Amino acid sequence: MAATRLTTLTLFLAACGGSTPPSPPPPPPPPPGPATVTIEAGGQQTAGSREPVPVAPTVVVRDAQGRPLSGVSVQFAVTAGGGTVEGGSPTTDAAGIAKVTTWRLGATGEQTLSAQVGSLTPAVFRATILPGSETIDVGIGTGGGSFEITTPNHPYRGLKLTVPAGTFTAPGNWQFRVPANPVLPVLPAGYQVAGPVLEVATEQPRGEHLMTLDIPIPRTAGRATVIALYDPARRTMEVMPTVARTATTIRVATAHFRADLLLGPAAVAPAGVAFGASRGITIGSLIPLDFLLPAPPVPLLIDPATDRWPVLEHGSAQAPNGHGAAIAGFEALNLALRGPAMSSLVKGLAEPGFYAESAPLGTLVQGFRRLLRSLDPVLQELNEQLRPLPKPERDELVSQTMSANLALRGVTPAVFITSTGISDVFANAIGSSDGNLTLIRGAIKAVLQLGRTPATGFGTTEVEATVGGPSQSASGLLPLPSMVLPFETLRDLHGELQQIAALAGKARAVLNKAIADKAGLPEVTMEQEVVAGGGWEPIVDDKLTLRSSKATIRIPSLGGGFVISFPTSGAEAGRSDSRSLLIGAGAVLAGLSSEPTPIVVSPFIRISGLVKQMTARVLEAVKAPYQVTPDNFKLTGDLREVVFDAAVPSPPVGGFRIKWDWGDGKTSENLSLTNATHTYDKQGDYQVISTLLAAESRAVLSADTVMVDFDPAPFWQITSLVDEDELLDTSEPDGSDPFWALARRVLAVPQSGLIAIEEEPGGQTVLRLRVLPTTTWSLSNCCPTSLAPLPGEQQLSLGVSPSVSYSVGPFFAGYNVSRLAQSTTDLETGTVTGQFVHGGLISRAIEDGGTQAGPRDLTRFSATRSGRTMTGTIEVYGWGIDLETGEVTKDGNPSASRLTFTAVRLR
Repeated sequence: MAATRLTTLTLFLAACGGSTPPSPPPPPPPPPGPATVTIEAGGQQTAGSREPVPVAPTVVVRDAQGRPLSGVSVQFAVTAGGGTVEGGSPTTDAAGIAKVTTWRLGATGEQTLSAQVGSLTPAVFRATILPGSETIDVGIGTGGGSFEITTPNHPYRGLKLTVPAGTFTAPGNWQFRVPANPVLPVLPAGYQVAGPVLEVATEQPRGEHLMTLDIPIPRTAGRATVIALYDPARRTMEVMPTVARTATTIRVATAHFRADLLLGPAAVAPAGVAFGASRGITIGSLIPLDFLLPAPPVPLLIDPATDRWPVLEHGSAQAPNGHGAAIAGFEALNLALRGPAMSSLVKGLAEPGFYAESAPLGTLVQGFRRLLRSLDPVLQELNEQLRPLPKPERDELVSQTMSANLALRGVTPAVFITSTGISDVFANAIGSSDGNLTLIRGAIKAVLQLGRTPATGFGTTEVEATVGGPSQSASGLLPLPSMVLPFETLRDLHGELQQIAALAGKARAVLNKAIADKAGLPEVTMEQEVVAGGGWEPIVDDKLTLRSSKATIRIPSLGGGFVISFPTSGAEAGRSDSRSLLIGAGAVLAGLSSEPTPIVVSPFIRISGLVKQMTARVLEAVKAPYQVTPDNFKLTGDLREVVFDAAVPSPPVGGFRIKWDWGDGKTSENLSLTNATHTYDKQGDYQVISTLLAAESRAVLSADTVMVDFDPAPFWQITSLVDEDELLDTSEPDGSDPFWALARRVLAVPQSGLIAIEEEPGGQTVLRLRVLPTTTWSLSNCCPTSLAPLPGEQQLSLGVSPSVSYSVGPFFAGYNVSRLAQSTTDLETGTVTGQFVHGGLISRAIEDGGTQAGPRDLTRFSATRSGRTMTGTIEVYGWGIDLETGEVTKDGNPSASRLTFTAVRLR
């Protein structure tokens, strides 16, 4: 290790002695006799460099009348200090000026240079070395070591640099100096420079271990002191972690002294600001700053609701326990670079912890890996530096470091939350007040208020690295500025996030894939099977055409399931806990239209019961259903020819074929034609299958099934009728009650009865029981042509729509509506219910209830349709009458006579 004074850094040059150059005296009046010549210094020169200081003194040669003389030879010579001069015999120009090429000063002592013209009195240049302004050159090898400034009267005498063994892979140098005119940062209110600026230049990169720097700065009562590393080129700085404080010394820890590694924008200063730049050496300034305690408050630097990393930390398949310091690093870097809101760069999905495209996940995984190598040793070393201190003192130093970083930088510095038995809990400080810190953590939306008291330090809080991860009490912090963890390694990843946000379409997809590939995220290969058993076709060019809700998509060899989402809203469109998903079951079609819509497919695996995203693939999905119309073709009368038309939205590239299976053993096929005609040999019911094929490969793209059948008619002939309560006697005369007369006829000849649903003029629908004296209607003789009764026909209404209500007494509540309801208008399926009040209302005397209006008779109907068959019940209601009083008894509900039936639809 070497410690050598190299050169002067600040010079005061003057002719003929003195510490400052005097103004040239007025030329004397021309004396009698021979002419005289004068020589005077050309002015003050100031320079600074790591090299022996090069300057170029000038002189002016005049005659006795004060006129400049040209062509005069001037001899420059070093007379003290051991320096050297180049170009020491110049000739004056037309203005009488002569200048040396270079005067390089000696290492120490008084420096003088004389300028001589013949026997004239020489002009003398002097250099004054200010105390402490010399450059201290520190060289330390790979085995580590320490260096201490011991120069008498040096303002930083006692400064000590300690470098652990193995910090660097090659020997290197640092140069320290106290500049005369340092570039200082603009400080916020309450902060001030507390001592000389110590300039540092080095070729050494970031080290593998933390170095410590002990700086002799006395403690001032009621004030706190921190050391900032300042980059004068970019006007950015960070506060170095204070790890120890005595009455006379402050100790800071760092992995580097390079100002260009601080978080901040790219260098914008003109060339030459950093001395020795030609040798690849960077410059920075160590600036002691102090502030009155308690520290000036810092309001929240960001709005946690909108400006933070928008996806909570759930980890991923690549990092199940979380991404370590990566999210906190991106938070700090984004604000340091004055980047846009994170919500504009990173999009989340409804599934917690899932990203809407692969780029953010890929950058997070890469950032995690880049920081992972530094995490454990740096955190351990920083903790070992602070651990010997009592907790209140340790937390006080950390609080001061964090508060100063918040105030001076205006960024969100990263911190590590310490606890027992838990690791990788990182956060960002976003505000401070009176030693208390406000933090944001990747695993929670709410902010964390971490309070501190002088007696106990920070209080305890519950922390977890990821959502749903283990939770444990923590009560300490480790500050993580960029001179501790290499957050600058995230800069290119942050740039890619910004680049992705500015792209669209194919360019965005290409960059997403490139970032995913660099991160090692798996590629999502997808296939589609439109018809069960029709074969799997790959989904290419990130385009998914959904032609059928019966289609299945799958990821054949990746993950344990996948989620389909809309990236713009984040809403989920479908999910599978296996590698395949039936489109109809996933409701993917519901949110799509005929316009291309982006969807994101996110494969996942389950770790400890929690889903972890593996990657994401964004596709353009279009709802292009293949559909044949009409859905049901009705054959009526002698018609046996059918005409169908197929819709083929978003036709496949290369054309298509349509194959028709007509259901009668015959098929046909068309090339690029969407309509087809077929004639059946006989009337009947047929299922037609229409299959869409790729023109060349004949791959199945979709299929649709339609029906051909006779036009059904709403007439069901009764095939059986059973008197469940055995209340009717078919041998008795019909009497005066029309229903019992009609029921006896159907019981005697069930085929004479017909259940009919008929449309009346004026928009009314009536459900009827129609009975003929003979079996006029049959399956071969369909159907009634007139709503009017045929000769000998009897009818009974069983329901009506729209419903009709009557005002009845409270005893008859629920029995005052004539209504008809069908669960479906499909004559093949669904239930039919009806209720009908026959004969209108009459006044009835109610036992202990006075006189109330009520129905004369009431019929209820319920049936189920299944294909051409109808099964149901007809119920006739009656109220008990006390024969002595004639009053309706109040025993409760009326009694019902039930007739169960089966019927078959005539057509």
